[in-house]
Amino acid sequence: MAMPRKYLRPIIIDSVSYLWRVHRYENDALPYLQIEVVNEEQSGPSLTTYVDLYTIQRGPAFGPQGVKVEYFSCHVTPAMVRELILYGLAHGWDPIARTKPLSVEPAKASPTLVAAIQPEVSASW
Repeated sequence: MAMPRKYLRPIIIDSVSYLWRVHRYENDALPYLQIEVVNEEQSGPSLTTYVDLYTIQRGPAFGPQGVKVEYFSCHVTPAMVRELILYGLAHGWDPIARTKPLSVEPAKASPTLVAAIQPEVSASW
């Protein structure tokens, strides 16, 4: 599936050109990132991962509502995207085949990405 070219970033791995982008979304006011990769030259399925930018803790110690939400920040780098692409290729993602997009868990695909998620000190409530 073709992605609009706006905000796409190029990356080359093993002489193959890919395009990638990062979107920030909110689901019920809880933020997450979507990282999406496609082959630059051929229209094929995308490789996608989602990174939650929050944790939810529940318990009576967290006030009358019993919930504490902690928000995180994350700066996605080309090295993280490279790990994601190599993981996808090793686990059946074919960027030029006419197949379904592949969605992978970030903890499996990119340890660097997971390690880069840092708490925002001022955002806890």
